[in-house]
Amino acid sequence: MLDYDGQPMLDYAPCRYGASKVDFRGPAREFEPPYIACLGGTEFYGKYLRQPIPDLLEAQLGEACLNLGRTNAGLDMFAVDPEVMRLASQASVAVVQITSAHNISNRFYSVHPRRNDRFIAPTELLRAVFPEVDFTTIHFTRHALQELRRVSPSRFRVVVDELKSVWTIRMLEILSRIDAQVVLFWMGDHSPDDDEPSSVRDPLFVDRTMLEVLRPHVAQVVECIVSVEAQPPELDDMICKIDEHDIARFMFGPTAHAEAVAALLTPVRQALQGARAQSSPKYA
Repeated sequence: MLDYDGQPMLDYAPCRYGASKVDFRGPAREFEPPYIACLGGTEFYGKYLRQPIPDLLEAQLGEACLNLGRTNAGLDMFAVDPEVMRLASQASVAVVQITSAHNISNRFYSVHPRRNDRFIAPTELLRAVFPEVDFTTIHFTRHALQELRRVSPSRFRVVVDELKSVWTIRMLEILSRIDAQVVLFWMGDHSPDDDEPSSVRDPLFVDRTMLEVLRPHVAQVVECIVSVEAQPPELDDMICKIDEHDIARFMFGPTAHAEAVAALLTPVRQALQGARAQSSPKYA
């Protein structure tokens, strides 16, 4: 598919499920259990890629995979959407990608309920901590945090600590609502042991301590630290217009996604076996 300038385009076939107001990557699928639900952000959505991770996982496992990924998604998108929680709970296995901690509403600012990278407004607390910042020019969470860090690294740490705390609490809430085997999935070019990664890629502000809090509540924790060879992405294998190349360079390409699927295969198979071994009527 080409746009009016003859540049390549992908048809993401956006679709919605049930009463959800979120557009996921399509085409829409009608699933009856058992299936695997894949909840996540840009990597699961597969922006600029012919086949997102859920499609690759389905092809390797021979099990239906429902793509509930959304570009720049944060936890708020899942937490406020009962339909997503229902679809995740009806699955045999829910693969939940670790998304960044900055795309969530907190004591300092609010984000859009579905487009979680959109900075809606600062709270009075944030205005009090950063009185010199003009928030009227800020529209995205990453821009907001870059500005706060520039103005005062020490005061910025207070905001980061809040984001880490809220992220952990909200993730525990989401996990408590998913009645399925959960595989928690970290994908990044840095380890969760790097508390202050130099990378600009997600997941931002999520560290090992936070993951260990979640570990008892999930079946598996999978880490895919993308190899140096898979960075930067192969733009020739990504479908995007020339004026979007600067955006695509900060995303993972097909080689990185292949590494992700390789990391997920065995843990997801094990989670499927665990789901089938349960005595719940759902798997009878």
